[in-house]
Amino acid sequence: MPSRPRRSARRRLQDGRRQSDLVTSLVTASAAQSIPGLADTGECHLETAAASMAIYEITEDGLKVHETAQFAALGLYERQDLQRLLRHQPEALGEDLLIIAEEFGQWADARRRIDLLALDRDGHLVVIELKRTDDGGHMELQALRYAAMVASIGLDELVEAHAAYLAHQPAFEGIDARTAIVKFLAPDDDTDPTISSDVRIVLVSANFSREITTTVLWLN
Repeated sequence: MPSRPRRSARRRLQDGRRQSDLVTSLVTASAAQSIPGLADTGECHLETAAASMAIYEITEDGLKVHETAQFAALGLYERQDLQRLLRHQPEALGEDLLIIAEEFGQWADARRRIDLLALDRDGHLVVIELKRTDDGGHMELQALRYAAMVASIGLDELVEAHAAYLAHQPAFEGIDARTAIVKFLAPDDDTDPTISSDVRIVLVSANFSREITTTVLWLN
């Protein structure tokens, strides 16, 4: 029986992209290990800084250095601090996002919960996974599971989840969930938008292990 011809590297890369259907971003809140040769492909955006890079505050007397500190040392927690702050200011992740739900877990036979579930302007669901550890733990594996579980969610389910979220946010009292989603995705069109099945992932951690960054690069 003749052997099957091997696919070209370009074809395998294209197939891999279709299979993963992920646009994954890593956002680091402290200095991360640089990866030589990493390029922004448009599908994987990894923000890094050299480990020796310091943050300076401009004062009247000159520059005041702020030493690198870990979340744990600062007494910052995932849910009470990181999740709360990003819930109110998702633009800190570098783009315009609409937070749909917090601690989202609307699926049968599973007790897993997504830290923050959001929408981007193109109608992609965005799974936001948070960790305060120095290496991110196994957050990429968690996020992949969550992305698979929400990939089939439609507009009506999102409206239901967003309505529940808004009900617990006094600042958003009186806002209609469906209207908020429609206006966010199509401000000049009153018709119901289409929610993409291509789910994106954003990982937020004090730092990331080589295992995580390697996994992200492979997925893309």
